Amino acid sequence: MNLLGTLTFNAKSENRITLDLHSLTAANTPGNISDFNPNLSYNWTIATTTSGFSFSSGQNVATAFSIQTSNWSNPLAGGTFGLNLSGDAKSLILSFTPAAVPEPGASALTVLGFAILVTRLGFKSRHS
Repeated sequence: MNLLGTLTFNAKSENRITLDLHSLTAANTPGNISDFNPNLSYNWTIATTTSGFSFSSGQNVATAFSIQTSNWSNPLAGGTFGLNLSGDAKSLILSFTPAAVPEPGASALTVLGFAILVTRLGFKSRHS
């Protein structure tokens, strides 16, 4: 959606604007999106204005909107949807962030550290 001017949201935290996400197949029917991968990050521009977005006093994207995913059928694997404004505050962006996955290096270091500890404890108990 492209809008001329400023779009002002007057939502209150107790009466937020709900963005109800639905996943659709290639045939435009409810179902899984064929190329959605919950391990990847995504950004979709929802709306763009020529002068930006504004909110009621004390409000922002997080307090004005809620995101409902009960009609999203693809597995999210712990990932989350969020809304943000672009750096120039002229675009409203829906983003998907995958769940954090520990780096293989961190896991390997943990296992190595544990192995060294067990080896040292075993060595001390045999020589005591």
